[in-house]
Amino acid sequence: MTIRVLIADDQGIVRAGLSTILNGQPGLEVVGQAADGRTAVALATFATRGPASTPAQPVDALTDREEDVLAEVALGRTNAEIARDLHISMSTVKFHLTGLMTKLGARNRVELAIWAYQTHRVT
Repeated sequence: MTIRVLIADDQGIVRAGLSTILNGQPGLEVVGQAADGRTAVALATFATRGPASTPAQPVDALTDREEDVLAEVALGRTNAEIARDLHISMSTVKFHLTGLMTKLGARNRVELAIWAYQTHRVT
């Protein structure tokens, strides 16, 4: 039996460290990471209930950079962490987030993260 774990912490380095440690243990699987409680609850709800329906696909395909930003958001990264990790400016992160929300019809980062997990963009 595998125990599924969702890591929630506001520090990216803590989430990354815990994920590495826990994924290395037999019988444990990290299924998601969140930088705040709201995202953690949304991901936990999705993990227990599963998708309500097949997630909608965007009319316009996501760009490679939008895919990168989406993956970071789904891992619970802040705008500053995304900018640092992808070597882009904060305004560029915000630009891509706006594009993602428009293309996917998402109202917030939580919905972006849920869509990323539903479509297996992240595991």
